[in-house]
Amino acid sequence: MVDDGDTGTARLSGAYRSGGEGIRPVPRGATAFWEAPPEPPRPIRERTYQGVCRTATRMAGWRLTRFEEAGVTPSFHGAEVERRGSTLVIACHTLLPLFALAKPPSVNAMNLEFVWHAELGRALRTVCRFTVLKPEEPAVPVERADLSLLGAVEREQIRYWKPATVGEIVFDQWD
Repeated sequence: MVDDGDTGTARLSGAYRSGGEGIRPVPRGATAFWEAPPEPPRPIRERTYQGVCRTATRMAGWRLTRFEEAGVTPSFHGAEVERRGSTLVIACHTLLPLFALAKPPSVNAMNLEFVWHAELGRALRTVCRFTVLKPEEPAVPVERADLSLLGAVEREQIRYWKPATVGEIVFDQWD
């Protein structure tokens, strides 16, 4: 992994990387749907995710208020954190080492609104060395994304659900 400096974002060398153009290419498993072979990566356990969030939020001066474990929907773990009247969600992909920061979704929202907080992003990156996406990365439109690594089942789900952005693929709330 290569740290891109003060932003708290890491770029992964090899299978995929993040940068100003988003996750390129979008990695297999991004939809959290998996088809064999090969075997899927081991899911990121809720306990691991909670430990990372507790440590990172403490380091950055935030307070952890709630966890939501991934399931059928949403397909990502979510931790609500607060500091000085601001509330954010730390989203963690269930299969891939990806975090994103977002505004708390409204009751009927199907998509996250991604945001950036440098101090919290750096703390997450320091604690676990996962990629922490900046808002412009999940905002890349699907039609500009490289989906070549996705399996047939994942491409089928994308055709069915019609996500508009890479963020809607990676942190989905499809049922």
